[in-house]
Order: sequence, then structure tokens, then C-alpha cells
Amino acid sequence: MRRPCRAVPAVAVAVVALAVAGCGDGGGGGGGRSLGTRDSPVTAFTIVAEDSRWDLSRVVAPAGREVTVTVDNRDSGVGHNLRVELDTGSASTELEAGPVRQTLRFTIERPGEHEFRCDPHPRMTGIVEAV
Repeated sequence: MRRPCRAVPAVAVAVVALAVAGCGDGGGGGGGRSLGTRDSPVTAFTIVAEDSRWDLSRVVAPAGREVTVTVDNRDSGVGHNLRVELDTGSASTELEAGPVRQTLRFTIERPGEHEFRCDPHPRMTGIVEAV
């Protein structure tokens, strides 16, 4: 009498786990895409919220200059906002259900890394590096 093979379910679970991990965003809830460089920081950009993820994970912006961000929430009926941690306090858009576009202006006075996030979705994070 043959015993059923128990390795098949374990292998199937491992394959599914690897497939799901492969669909991840590399941490941070951003698409892994960066914008701007130390030599060419940006003062204006658009960040897209879609499928409860940001399309950017890192932005390089100039310290001491105003930055304008357009937040393009493409998630129908899902509320997103963009909050950027500044040297003192934070700047944020209102929490609003999509589809909607909002504008946020802020200035980071000193060079360094500052987190951005969507308040109700803790995995939607990234970094603004002021240079």
C-alpha cells in the first residue's frame, strides 16, 4: 500500500510563497523607482498611488528650496494622503478617496533623509533625500 506523498503540498506552499514574495515591492510600499540625483535634484514631481502602493520609493530634492508634489490617487474609493516628515513637524495632503489629484508644497531646510508615507497604509512609505 502506497502512502500519499506529503512533500507535494509543502512544495506547492513554497512555490506560492516565492511567487507572492516576487510580487512584493522591495519594502517601503514604493515601486522601487527613484527620482532625482544628488547632482540633479528635483523641485517638482508626481507620485502615483495605485493598488495601495506608491510608484516611487525615493526622491532626491534640494535642501532649502520649495518642492511641489502632485499626488495622483488612482485607487477608486480608497483614501490616500501624502505626509512628508520635515526637519520640524510634517507637511501633508488631506486624506481623500480616489480618483483624485492633490498638490503638496514643502521645504526641507537641512540635508538628510526624510520619510514620506500614506497615513492609513503603513506599507506605503519612501524617502525624500534633501541634498
